[in-house]
Amino acid sequence: MIDHVGLAVSGYERSREFYRSVLAPLGGELVMEVTAEQTGDGSHAGFGMHGRPTFWIGTSHNAHSGSVHVAFTAPDRDAVRAFHRLALEAGATDNGAPGLRPHSRALLRRLRARSGWPQHRSGLSFAGITRPPTDITP
Repeated sequence: MIDHVGLAVSGYERSREFYRSVLAPLGGELVMEVTAEQTGDGSHAGFGMHGRPTFWIGTSHNAHSGSVHVAFTAPDRDAVRAFHRLALEAGATDNGAPGLRPHSRALLRRLRARSGWPQHRSGLSFAGITRPPTDITP
């Protein structure tokens, strides 16, 4: 169900080395690193196993806010649209309608080609939910 999780950090290099060290005994390793120049937004490090990044850290203008990014898998775009609609009906905050993000897709294709990450995940579509209703946030 969960595809990957990302945390905003204020000390990128220190955090990258921390997670590189503590995830090693669990079989985790630094799988992919993306520079601010590549994203136009910030630096990111993806940790995981078997060449697939599932835990990400990255710089962000709101790193001190406790920002967390969670991406769920979906079988198709209809499921993404249903997820988005139901989340809004339940009181979530909207950060953009579901749909393709061409810039993100092109970047992911380049990164996967460079890293050897499988290319079969071609149906990327995003539902721009920023947070659930405040009364259910832990």
